[in-house]
Amino acid sequence: MLKNQMKAFENTIYSNNVLLLNNPVTFQDTRKVPGSRLTPPIKTKARGYFSGYVFRGDTRTPQVIFSQGFQLQWPLVTQEQIPRLTGAMGGITYDEGISTAISVKVASAYSQRGGNQPGYVYLINACAYAGFAILNPRAGLWAQLLPFLNDIYEVNFMHSIPNTSIVGVVWSSDNDLPYTHLWPHTLPGLKLAVNPDYEGGIEAARNTVALFNGTG
Repeated sequence: MLKNQMKAFENTIYSNNVLLLNNPVTFQDTRKVPGSRLTPPIKTKARGYFSGYVFRGDTRTPQVIFSQGFQLQWPLVTQEQIPRLTGAMGGITYDEGISTAISVKVASAYSQRGGNQPGYVYLINACAYAGFAILNPRAGLWAQLLPFLNDIYEVNFMHSIPNTSIVGVVWSSDNDLPYTHLWPHTLPGLKLAVNPDYEGGIEAARNTVALFNGTG
């Protein structure tokens, strides 16, 4: 049933709207995408402040995320929330802020928190924002697969992210649909279904893909 629903969704929203990211170097480490930047920290235990492209895993469907964006679960109103946002409490953010990753592999691991519920991974244009770059709270967990994640594991934003900043939903180029219960260990490429409300539309998304693929 779910597959039929998603196929119908793909046929409508995704028609002539799917692009291909074919450079694993950049979608596994978006610091390597031109335009990304890491600003040194100021009075914080975070690694610094990251601006650029990031991924976020979520169990909510593209219909919801493309419409609503990513909203804070609760307002940031207390001083006690700051150490969680910045990762100062052992690198764990305790669901404060909007958590993202510079690696699609990490985001995919957080896309299936609902157990058997399939998950989605979204590409976000955060070039105009600055999120707290946070060290890996579990040193060694990704060390063999993606060693650089011990340096920057998470990028956490202390504000909501509007739907117009979401480039689209991504998934393995080996799969037909943008949801999965299990991401493959290796990713030759990513399909990107562009969000119809992404600022700049399909042309802006094509420019983003060119940056990821090294042709922009």
